[in-house]
Amino acid sequence: MSKTPWDFHGDLSADRLQLVAKVLTDVRNETVLQHDLAAGDTSWSLGCRVYARTAELLTRAAGTLFPWMRVINPPLEFIFCIGDVPVRFFHGDADHLATHHLRVAAMEHQQLEFAFGDGRTDLVWRIVVESDAAGLTDKTVLVGSSHLGAVTCAYEIPPLRDTVAFLDPLKTPTLPGVELPVPPVSRRRIAGLKDEDDGAEV
Repeated sequence: MSKTPWDFHGDLSADRLQLVAKVLTDVRNETVLQHDLAAGDTSWSLGCRVYARTAELLTRAAGTLFPWMRVINPPLEFIFCIGDVPVRFFHGDADHLATHHLRVAAMEHQQLEFAFGDGRTDLVWRIVVESDAAGLTDKTVLVGSSHLGAVTCAYEIPPLRDTVAFLDPLKTPTLPGVELPVPPVSRRRIAGLKDEDDGAEV
């Protein structure tokens, strides 16, 4: 029987992985629905938009909605931790990992040593988002492998059956209302008529 992610580290629990996968799934699907080829959108712009929005949402959730998550590298090389374990995400094929997706950044290497110790620094974790022909999320897979691509763990994350969006990062936050003073109210005056109070012509 193959090992699960939490067999390698207890922080990689099924419920946490499902929540992260839901964020990746929801952002990709909503962004794909907004994709407009007629307006000049391309596969490159779609990929950039999905990546940036996902990084932004995970950053907002880290430490608040997801108290077990923190971001250790900024969006251009986005790395976040599930508990003590550093993780990165990308769109692709979990069965064919490209070498550049497995490159370990300096901050990630330090965190791997902290989480696993010196003997486990070759183990890197990536969430791979696979999509269908329409670009919508088909499945998400957490892969633990060496930086050379030798897969030690491949776990397809079961979708979270939650129809209620727990985060909505793609809309502007509603600002608190401002109380305005009561506007002055006076009787309307009509040109050519005399004011009943002072007899003056308006």
